[in-house]
Amino acid sequence: MPEFPDLIMSRKIVAIVDSRGVIQPPELNTISRHLGYAKLLQLIDSRFEMIILSSCRNRLDDVVSSGYQQLNFKSNPRISLKYISKSYKFLKSKENSEIILIAGDPWESAFNAIFLQKIMRITLRKNIKIQIQIHADITDDSWRNRSAINGLRSKLAGITLRHANIVRCVSAEFVDQLGSTYGIDQDKIVVIPVELNLPSAVNHKIEISRPRSIGFAGRLHEDRGVKELIQLVEILDKRIERFQVVIAGTGELRDWLLCELNARIGKERVIYLGSVLTDEMKHFWSQIGVFVSLAKSESYGRSIREAVVFGIPVLGVRSSGMNSLVALGIPTVQFLNLSSDPEAIAFQFSQVLDTPSDFSFQGKLQLESEKNRLALVESWAEMFSS
Repeated sequence: MPEFPDLIMSRKIVAIVDSRGVIQPPELNTISRHLGYAKLLQLIDSRFEMIILSSCRNRLDDVVSSGYQQLNFKSNPRISLKYISKSYKFLKSKENSEIILIAGDPWESAFNAIFLQKIMRITLRKNIKIQIQIHADITDDSWRNRSAINGLRSKLAGITLRHANIVRCVSAEFVDQLGSTYGIDQDKIVVIPVELNLPSAVNHKIEISRPRSIGFAGRLHEDRGVKELIQLVEILDKRIERFQVVIAGTGELRDWLLCELNARIGKERVIYLGSVLTDEMKHFWSQIGVFVSLAKSESYGRSIREAVVFGIPVLGVRSSGMNSLVALGIPTVQFLNLSSDPEAIAFQFSQVLDTPSDFSFQGKLQLESEKNRLALVESWAEMFSS
């Protein structure tokens, strides 16, 4: 049997630079999504392999699956020479493979990816391409001014994005703004929205009476609207008879948020589910009367779209994600103005709570999610041939 050159049989490695430690417990849905990406890559070409280079404060076991390998390096989850050194050592062992680097954000992860790219270009003479992903609305002034860290990250993005071969953003609204704010060549930008966290089959169209509750989901961080949630709960608690607050997600403000809610409405009216797996999200949505989106820099609105799929009405502050859904003409998705008269806010909430569930956009959003997942994986595969 003839021997084939190593070049023909070389692996194609999609290396995810996860220096912030996002793709690890308790973010189980994130891990599941990347396992799905690895399976799709294998269907495109069996030589594809996804490698997750993840940083963690406490030692976690590595994960190995078909076409998927997750290496968990114990290091500071920011910009770390230790992380770069360990990532370089591993990638060096794959020097006969083709490699691309994917940075999930344009700050810490992108900086580490660029550092790795430079080192490997010098030591291994490999020309490695980088895709930098932008999930937040980093062109929005309210996002940049929310904290000193966001302001610093905005400046860092201005440096890192110039080194990207491909910049992936999640909304077409950002293309012109990224060009004018950061001077990015629009030919480098691809628009690929995020995949929704949906079970493999959703056909939930049974009309039922929804609970008297507010739903809130996602990362429990300051820029996700957790303080605005407290403000809304205080307004409604004085004007609407007993309702519950149901929360799915985790983050640095989890304990603060739960403490504030317990103090204001009582522990018995707060349901905290933690990080919920995709296949268990139906249980979360079954407990929701109205879903609220309170992040002003919501770039795409993954959770808003998931709510619509399950027939849950949405109240949300203005953001790119809310704007795009309201523009679709979904009657159960409405803007919420927390500066309005409290009585008006309570009246709006009551009306939306009593609105019948609307499943007319379920199929459209499910199909859109599947297309987005495939488009992202194809963008990686194309980087090897472009």
